[in-house]
Amino acid sequence: MNIVLISTCNMRGRTDLVERMLASVDRANAALGGERIRLYLLVQECSAEEFANFRNNTSQFVHLDQSPKRLSLSAARNRLMKHVLNHPLQWERTVIGFPDDDAWYPAGTLEAVVSTFKANKHLQFWFCRYASSPVRWEQQTIPKCRRPSLTEAIRRASSNTIFLRGDLAKTINVFDETLGVGTPNGSGEDTDVAIRAFALASDVAYCDAPLIGHRDFVPALRGKYYRGGLITLARYVGVVDGIYFEFLRKLAVGAYLTLRREITAKNYLSAAHSAFTEIGRGTL
Repeated sequence: MNIVLISTCNMRGRTDLVERMLASVDRANAALGGERIRLYLLVQECSAEEFANFRNNTSQFVHLDQSPKRLSLSAARNRLMKHVLNHPLQWERTVIGFPDDDAWYPAGTLEAVVSTFKANKHLQFWFCRYASSPVRWEQQTIPKCRRPSLTEAIRRASSNTIFLRGDLAKTINVFDETLGVGTPNGSGEDTDVAIRAFALASDVAYCDAPLIGHRDFVPALRGKYYRGGLITLARYVGVVDGIYFEFLRKLAVGAYLTLRREITAKNYLSAAHSAFTEIGRGTL
């Protein structure tokens, strides 16, 4: 099994973060015997000189692309996905992940992902949790992977923790460019992928442990990410079984956040109105 990772970074003030991520991938690549991991990285908002310097200090397993302007997260990932999908890879023997530039992999995580997909040829979608203090795979407290519920896929799968077998990634193809950071909707692109992957995958596995490093979720950001999440759920009402309950719950959560003044009433009503116009428009 091989791993393809798709990521993007903003060079303004985040160089140390992406270097941490690259170091963790480099370590995993060495542990896997080398030539097993390819990282496609879009470097944004940097000069030609900065890009050349970054390229000269980057490992050979990293395939770099450059954008002088800032793209939305979904657009950046899709730009790299086009490169990946054009390669003659053995899709059933390839696993694809989508780490943020401030994520990292503790020793053993990527190796375990490879072995898990290798052991189950029907497995197409695997995810775990993340934390600022992640745990190592070999710790005895790590629970065994199990088939998750749709609710767990919606609430736990994030871009940092999603891994797809190549053939499923090829079917899903792209991120929705109306969703995610850098778009008016602000979020939801990874939830959209998680819902489609859960519905289409032959088998799904979830490890209920923080096996990937990333800053902890900040409750204060719930309002910022609310709109995109609600719209994403609305699109799959009537398309994927079980989404209707999640959509109603999300509406209730929005009302609660409005009462707590984490969302303005105007923004809540705008999000709800947009979501109702999107009901059932999602496609698998």
